[in-house]
Amino acid sequence: MKDSDKEVIYNALILFPYLENFEHKNLFNNTAHIWEAVPRIITYLNNYLKDTDHSLIIKNDNEYIYGERRLGFIFPDTFSNLSDGSIEIGAKTIIEPGVFIRGPAIIGQRCKISHGVYMNNVIIGNNCTVGHGSIIEDSVIMNHSNISHFSCISDSIIGANVNIGFMSALLNTRVDGGNIWLKIISRQGKLLDKTSILLKKFGSMIGDDSSIGANIFLNPGFILMPGTQLITKNNLIGGKNQENLLWLCKIRDTYK
Repeated sequence: MKDSDKEVIYNALILFPYLENFEHKNLFNNTAHIWEAVPRIITYLNNYLKDTDHSLIIKNDNEYIYGERRLGFIFPDTFSNLSDGSIEIGAKTIIEPGVFIRGPAIIGQRCKISHGVYMNNVIIGNNCTVGHGSIIEDSVIMNHSNISHFSCISDSIIGANVNIGFMSALLNTRVDGGNIWLKIISRQGKLLDKTSILLKKFGSMIGDDSSIGANIFLNPGFILMPGTQLITKNNLIGGKNQENLLWLCKIRDTYK
């Protein structure tokens, strides 16, 4: 594997060129490989919110009241569980009825969280939308990204300006419960490298400015380069990296 290719798996800025604009970029500090940020999410949340004493925090100390949009509002019939940590919600963010947020969690400014969404251990950037009936757990969504309705995001990191299509899922575990392996291939199908990340739970990492179509299910260990459109699982367009590297899960029955 060429040194230029290896750089991709060490440097988060290659996968996330807009990382400097993300308030929680320190999640990636001192990571030898970019995927090491995923198991750190819960620790980062607890450290960031450690002085808040299991509270619901509204930025600028304004209370959001239904029908009175001063900075945004949280509708009635929205549920939160603060037993495991605090929840911070940014200014001008709208939380619709039927949303359930389990702390610790951070939701940025000017977001819209639609009816029926379930969230647990999440970091959501600014200007993000999460569609009706979606599930987001142990994941990060960076600024200006959209998760369409009925999607499932688990143990994953979504870059900035990303669109996840309707009813798509980023799966996070192997059927046999084993450690997740990544097989690194070029867009031309050339095997570049394969490695185990020694994690039993790991979803996907989606680079900045990327788009995933509707009803696409990604196996654990899928990493999509920035600026790429994934219309179906095997149909890629664009990409800012020369070879459009993908990381694909090494499934025992598929790769031997």
